[in-house]
Amino acid sequence: MNNQAFKKQTDQKNRRKLEVVLRRMTGDALTEEQRRRLWRALEQRRQYCLRLCASKRAFLQAAAPATGRGRPGTVRILLGNLNDPDDVPLAALVRRRNAKTREHTLYLYLPDLKGERRDETRTKEGKEA
Repeated sequence: MNNQAFKKQTDQKNRRKLEVVLRRMTGDALTEEQRRRLWRALEQRRQYCLRLCASKRAFLQAAAPATGRGRPGTVRILLGNLNDPDDVPLAALVRRRNAKTREHTLYLYLPDLKGERRDETRTKEGKEA
């Protein structure tokens, strides 16, 4: 993504935007420390696609094939440990590129966040807006 208006905004505004989006997506399920770790790891002048994975398996599949489909890429784990047997929050930044574009996707997995709670959060946000 290459949004010129986004790039002209201050780092503080971009960080605030990221905070709001993370809270809306996760129903405030991430701790302040976890959000802070994500803020520090992500470049403030870059746009990201954020994806919430419904299961740990979906997260692992999304994060693993960074080099699949002929698109070279990298995976950077930002939260959690993929080998941890406990169900803990996970976040991975996946970077892929081809001849024309670069994609930066942040995949999140939150074990405590059930589909029902996610729907309630979206409903509340819709009423507030």
